[in-house]
Formats: sequence, C-alpha cells, structure tokens
Amino acid sequence: MHVPELLAPAGSPEACLAAIAAGADAVYLGLHAFNARAGSVGFSLNELRQAVHVAHEHGVRVYVALNVLVYDNELDEAFQLGRSAIHAGADALIVADIGLAQRFSQQLPEAEIHISTQAGVQSAEAVKLAQSMFGATRITCARELSVEEITALCAAGVEIECFVHGAICICYSGACSFSALRRGRHANRGDCTQPCRQDYALVNEANELLAGRVELVDAQAPRHSRSLGAKLICPRDYLGIRQVAALAAAGVGALKIEGRMKHADYVYNVVRSYRALLDRYAAGIELDEAFLAQTEMQLARSFNRGFTSVYPRGVRARSELMSRARACNQGACVGEVRDTGHEWVRIAFEEPVQAGDTLEIRTTPGEDAPSDVPTRWPMIVTPVDVAAHTLVKLRCKRRVEPGSKVHLTRDTALIAEAEAAVASLHAAWNAAGLLGEQTAEHESQCMESAEQSCACCGAFQRRVIEEIRVETGRSCVELAVPSSALCDARAHSTVSTGLDAVRLCHAPEEIDEESSFAQQFVYAWQLRDELERWEPYLSQVSVVLDELFRPQDLSELEMLLERAGAFVARNLGQIEVLAQAGKPFEVMAPVSVWNRASAVALAARGATRLWLPEELDAPAMLRCLPQLSSVLPVGIVAAGTFELMVMEHCVLTAEGPCDAQCASCERRHTQRALLATNGARLPLLVDNHGRTRIFNSESRFWTYHLAEFQARGLSAYLQMGSI
Repeated sequence: MHVPELLAPAGSPEACLAAIAAGADAVYLGLHAFNARAGSVGFSLNELRQAVHVAHEHGVRVYVALNVLVYDNELDEAFQLGRSAIHAGADALIVADIGLAQRFSQQLPEAEIHISTQAGVQSAEAVKLAQSMFGATRITCARELSVEEITALCAAGVEIECFVHGAICICYSGACSFSALRRGRHANRGDCTQPCRQDYALVNEANELLAGRVELVDAQAPRHSRSLGAKLICPRDYLGIRQVAALAAAGVGALKIEGRMKHADYVYNVVRSYRALLDRYAAGIELDEAFLAQTEMQLARSFNRGFTSVYPRGVRARSELMSRARACNQGACVGEVRDTGHEWVRIAFEEPVQAGDTLEIRTTPGEDAPSDVPTRWPMIVTPVDVAAHTLVKLRCKRRVEPGSKVHLTRDTALIAEAEAAVASLHAAWNAAGLLGEQTAEHESQCMESAEQSCACCGAFQRRVIEEIRVETGRSCVELAVPSSALCDARAHSTVSTGLDAVRLCHAPEEIDEESSFAQQFVYAWQLRDELERWEPYLSQVSVVLDELFRPQDLSELEMLLERAGAFVARNLGQIEVLAQAGKPFEVMAPVSVWNRASAVALAARGATRLWLPEELDAPAMLRCLPQLSSVLPVGIVAAGTFELMVMEHCVLTAEGPCDAQCASCERRHTQRALLATNGARLPLLVDNHGRTRIFNSESRFWTYHLAEFQARGLSAYLQMGSI
C-alpha cells in the first residue's frame, strides 16, 4: 500500500523539532534569504546543519525553500546559497524562479529539485514542462485542484506534492500583485502584506452597499461600524483529512502542511493529527466519520480561520470557502452560553477544557441594537478544569447574549505537550550545533552575501535610481505621471519611434483592421463571453491566455490554436501546449521573468517576446531590461488598470445565494467593486467560469517616459486601457 510522505513546515528551530517529534517524514524550511516567508527569521547555515543532523537521525528528510523570484544580480548568490544548503545535507531544494531552477539543474546535478506551488503548476502539461526544463523530481501543485485533477497530474510521470492543511491564498499562487502594486511589497518575494485578510465592502456602480462593511479611515468620509461579513476575500483554512485516502490511492508523493509562520505547538498538533490518520490508513483501518470528526476537533484546537474542503472536493468555491466574519483564530467550538447575569455567564460545555485555557464568546448585538454598536467577542481564561457535557458558571465582565457560541482559542495542555516534545530533542540539537561550529568561511560569506542581496531592496533601488539619473539626467521619481495628465490617444502620439505599439482590446468593436498598432491583444477570458462576435477577428489578434491552466482549459486552447493568429502564454502548461503545436508565443506574468537565465530558458522553448511583470516598478524594470533584451525582445505594460489578483472564488456570491450558472449570471454583467478602508474602489470582474479578477483603483502610465526604457533595451509597449 502506498502511503504518502507527511511534509511539515519548519519556520523556526522549535517548529522543526516539533515536526520531528510529532512524526513528520520530512520538513521544509527557509534560510535567511530567498525564501517566500520574509516575515520568518529563517535558518542560518549552521542551524540548517543542526536540523539536518537531528532530522536524519530520526529518518526525516529536510527540504530548503528558495522559492522567490530573483533579479539577475541576485542569481549567483541564490545559486551559491542553494549549493551550500545541499553541501550542508539538505535533501532537496524548493524553487519557483525559472532561471534559478534551470541553473540548479545544469550546474548542481546532485541536487533534487522540487518545483514550488508559486510556479503555478495546475495541469499535466505544466508537469511535463517542469520535468523537461528543470529535471524536477517533485512538483507542488496548486491548492485549487480537485482530487480528480491531482490524480491526473500523478499520471504525468513526476512525483506530485499537494497541500492538505493550512492557510489558503485566495489568489492563485504566483499570480498575486495586490501587495506589490498597492503597498510596494512583493508576495513573489515572500513579503506579502495580506490585503486579502482586510475588510471590504462590495458596492455597485452607484456605490450602494451590496455586501460586507468597512470603516473608512478618511475623516471626511462616512464612517461605518465593522460587522460580520466584511472579510470578503478572506478564505478559511484548507482541511484535507477526508481526502487523504483518495490522494494516497491516486499516488500523491507527499501531503504538505502549510505553516512556516506558525508556532511550534501548531506544527506539533497538526503533524501529530495527520500522522495518526496516515498510520491508521497504512494499517488498513477505515477512516470512518467518527474518527475524522474527532481529528477535526483536535485540529481546531490550533490556529485556524475555520475549515474548508471545497477545493479537493471539486465543488464551486462559493461561501463555504470563505471566512467572512474574521481573519484571526477561530479556535474550536466547545460550548454555548445558556444564561447570563451581572458579570457572569453560564456555559454548557460540549468539549472538555482545562484551567488556563482561553475561551472566546461569540456574541453579536441584538436586532434592536443601534447600528454603531460593535460586535464584541469577549475572552475569558478558564479558572478550573471542565469536563464535557458540564454546565459551568464563569465570570465575564462584558454583556453577552444567551445562545452565543463559546470557542477555545488557546489550549494550555496542547502547548505544554508541544514544549515537552521539543525539549526532548534539545540535547540532540545542541550537540549537532557543536559539531557544526567550525563553519567554512566561504559558506558564511555566501549566507551573508545572500542576506544582504535579498534584504537591501531599498539600497538596490537607490543604486538604480542614481544610475538612471546619471545616464538620462532625470530621476525615476519623475517617471510616475498622474493619470489625469494622460489619455491613450495622446500617449500613443508622443512615444518614441522604433517601438512596437500594442493595444489591448476589450470588445470586438475596438478592433481596428487598419490600425497603426503593431499588435492587438484580447484577453481569452473576455472573448469567451462573446466568442461569436470575436470570431471574425481572431486571426488578426493575439490572444492573451488566462493566468491559470487547469485540465478543463485545454479544450479551449486547442480550439484557439486553430483560429487565433498569435498567443501570449501566462502559464507553464500553456507554454508546453504551444511549443508542442509549433506555435510561436509571447510570455507575460504570472510566468514572471526577472533574470536573463529565465529568458534563455523560455527562448529555448519558442518564446518570441517577454513582457515585464506589471508588479515591477520603474527602477526594477530598468534594471531588468538590459539583461533580458540581450536574449529576447522585451515589452512593458505602459498604460492601463493593472490586475491585482485572480481567484477561483466568485466574490459576487457574498450578495446572496447563487445558482452556479455563471454564463447567464446577471450580477457579473453589472459593475461591481470592492471598497477598501482607505476609500479605494477596486473594480472586479467575474468570468464565465466564476473566477474573479480584482483590479487596481488607479491606472498607471509609463508612456511619457518610454525613451528611458527604450535606451535600456525596450522594444514594445502595451496600452491596456481601463477595465
């Protein structure tokens, strides 16, 4: 019987030891640079040696994550860091950047390469490409895939790793520019500010509230008290306990737990729970619902935003996916308030709690309460041990309503058990540290160099700004032009000669058969709604394919191969299909190219042009252009409203029940937007697959400064227009 590897997160040495003690088969961790958890301290090379020593003594493998996109001037440092990790005993490297992955496959053949979920692998075609391009031995597939889709990936010939537990990014991994474009911090560099966990209101064209609620920070704007349902793009946590048997039968190589930002007690509890489940499966014992319900309750005693399994079950990602009430820990429901008095509550406990546990009472204002009365969820510390099915009176200063649910949010016994498990391995950890004190000087320097390279983004940008000022006599600050000063027609008439002007058309009537534009683009997701109207023009346009490519998207691409004139690929799976069909193609994010090695790899596959990711600012684009343009023609998106994220979830379901008939849905054919707490209005569009795309509230324009970009190697610019 095949039993998948249980892969656990290790964001700290304590979490690593907790995972080992709880029964993980492997752990994944990041070093101090180039990993997708910038908020985590990470491991030094010596700590990595300690982790490897203790892990290997217990039969546990160690994987090192180098899963961010890297600039050309960082590629050597990232490679050296990966090589040092392998020499320190790491069993595999987890990589997302195309150029870095190919560099490892060519120059470090002894390294086992795992492709990160950040690379956007959602199809068998993408699996085949990753294997042939990088020699990948394992691929982490997208969280959004169903068990059926994952089964198809397993048949592609490369070991598949899939998530079974933990936090979910609402946007497809690797495709999110929200944090970068609105807050200047890149999710693809591990520095996400989690805008999806914030409050939003869903509004229509008249700014009428349809769902959610926000408290605007502008003192001049109307203020609204926060209420239930404001987290409109905040998903619950992934729970895969009921799919473990099916995934094992499908041949999945590893079941992955998310959580490198979590504490050791979380790691210990979750790993222990899944270990028990896998051991039961391996012994041939049925994973019956009673056992699974008990496991779910145990998992809920650690941090969670509520649980969902809509993705692996392959059902529509509607309200069941979302944690609209809150983005913080929801804990485990252990009882209910029966009655109340002055500074006391009487709780009927359905689950046991212990002295020192923290309880949270979920109470909301009554129907007759004023609209500005806030939701209050008071927290109390349990003074005594309480058995299940017991009625207990506890002190609570805040007024709550009878019937309010009571949740356990801090389990003292669980924390103590995890601490004891970690302590039992401290001696082995410390002994391993003594063995590795004499760190090779070049490895120490490598880590220091890598940390500086990854951490000094501000200094990097300042150097670029100074170079540009010297070369052009102008500051990069001047490259930001207010949208009110520009329009598409004027921009097109004032750009430098010698550049290919490309326009994105949003409707068939925008196609100009005698256009002066070198190319005219159309989004695949837009033409799907009106394919008959677009049909006469398909041979004249380049179709910008979707950001994702799942098995059900293959038939559409095969149809377009026969009709469309050209293509822009945005997913590794699309590149594989186009290359096999002998079709030339351009490349655009989320297939993000930040370094020359990535450009070389894509050129070898047949790419004819690269488009720089919209999330890059002016200094970054100007830094990338010379290296990339030495391999392929390079374009930038010079004007338009940029996409922030794409998700499988339909945000419009927050308005009420949905019949799942996306093609005929009236809601999605009317203007909708998310209103943020700062008053920003973020337009959103839902395609006929029910996928939501959120766009920036402001347009960006580089068109007045194309001469600077052209001097660094630019060959084309794209005008997207407004959504």
